[in-house]
Amino acid sequence: MEVKYTKSQSKKNNRKKRKKSKAPIILLLLLVLCITAVVLLNTVLFPVEKITVKGESIYTTEEILNASAVNKADKLFTISETKINKLVTTKLPFIKEVKLNKKLPNEITLTVIPDLEKFSFSHENQFVVTSESYKFLEQQANQKEGTIVVQGVELVPNGVGEEITFKDEDKKDSFLSLINYLTKYELTVVGVDVSNLAQLKATINSGIEVNFGTSKDIDYKVQYLKAALKTIKEDAKGTIDFSGWTPSNPKGYFANLEN
Repeated sequence: MEVKYTKSQSKKNNRKKRKKSKAPIILLLLLVLCITAVVLLNTVLFPVEKITVKGESIYTTEEILNASAVNKADKLFTISETKINKLVTTKLPFIKEVKLNKKLPNEITLTVIPDLEKFSFSHENQFVVTSESYKFLEQQANQKEGTIVVQGVELVPNGVGEEITFKDEDKKDSFLSLINYLTKYELTVVGVDVSNLAQLKATINSGIEVNFGTSKDIDYKVQYLKAALKTIKEDAKGTIDFSGWTPSNPKGYFANLEN
């Protein structure tokens, strides 16, 4: 059967063919425009002219800028917050995080968040001071005032600005479990001793030493401790023994050293 096309149908077919033939050209032009825009943004447009550093820090603005490797004339869209954080927090360990804010056409702001001392780990007759996230901040002869003193944990300090490594996995697990629950229940912890895994100890409120026994049921032991402390004066000095505590025999014994 012969198929006949009308004049209007032929025109429509021609227009479709022209549109199809133009489509690759349009896509190519868009691709060229995108590449050109990216190149301009990264090489020519928006050079940084103003850099502001905000936030509390023990470091000077100059030290922070030098560590960040950010300079005037750098292109605004090539500056990476991830890269800045890696450089600054490693070179300047007492900085926890750097937040980057870009403002067109040529301004950036670096807001630094300090990393505070949390623990003083006894290590080779000295103390390794770390942050809450166990970043190695410094090493010194004496414990850092206001930190939690940790005894009985062997460390590989690694480099300043890096996370410490625990040599003994069992002691690491016991320490982390104990400190996490003490923190969870908002107890004032002065020291922790995991030298003996059968007698995990913590010093609370500057004067009460608690023997938890093993790490078994440590969550419940710490809860019981918090309840028991409500019946003891905050400035009291003494010992509490939970080494015999079990769910079926939930008892602790307090010995007041002031009597």
